[in-house]
Amino acid sequence: MDRFISADEVDAIRKKKQDEWEKKRKADSTLPEQMPEEPTDHRSLAERLQENKDKKQEEYEESHKWKNMIYTGMDDAEFEHVEKVTREKYEREIARYKREGEDIKEFRTSENTAAAHGALYTST
Repeated sequence: MDRFISADEVDAIRKKKQDEWEKKRKADSTLPEQMPEEPTDHRSLAERLQENKDKKQEEYEESHKWKNMIYTGMDDAEFEHVEKVTREKYEREIARYKREGEDIKEFRTSENTAAAHGALYTST
């Protein structure tokens, strides 16, 4: 399993591609005579690997940016809103407890009144 190719093999591949280009060029005369060269990256493998690593690191940091933000607390407007909502909820609960207390008191009063008048049903 040889991953490297010789210069002769590179030349053979280039000649084959040029022949294919000639066939295309005959069909379409607007194409240039020479096949355009594929861009070659002349950087070392280490440089290319480092670039790929840096790109992946940037993507990771971007995706986790919001997770790593420091919570700065609420500003005054947010605090006032939360305080207002909490106060309103508390006041509703107090009003509900008062209504329930009054309903219970009214029920007991009517029960006592009915008992005093002998209007209670007795089981037989």
